[in-house]
Amino acid sequence: MKKLEKDVDRHKFGSTQMLERNEQLVKEMENVRAQNLTLREQLTKMESDLNDAQVRINEFLTEYFHVNLMFDRLHTIDWTIISNEEKMT
Repeated sequence: MKKLEKDVDRHKFGSTQMLERNEQLVKEMENVRAQNLTLREQLTKMESDLNDAQVRINEFLTEYFHVNLMFDRLHTIDWTIISNEEKMT
C-alpha cells in the first residue's frame, strides 16, 4: 500500500510540475506574440518611412533635373545672344 501511495504522490508531484511548466510556456508564448506584434508595427513604420523617403528622393530628382534643364536652356540662350552679338560686330 505504501508503494501505491508513493506512486500516487510522485504522480501528483509530476502533474503539478507539468501544469507549472505548461503555465510558464503559455506565458512565454504570450510574450513572444506581443514581441512579434511590436516588431510587425516597427516594420510597418519602417516600410512607411522608406516609402516616404523614396517619394522625397523622386521629388528631389525631378526638381534637380528640371533646374538643370532650365539651366541648359538659359545657357543656350546666353550662347545665342553672344553669338548674335559677335555677328553684329
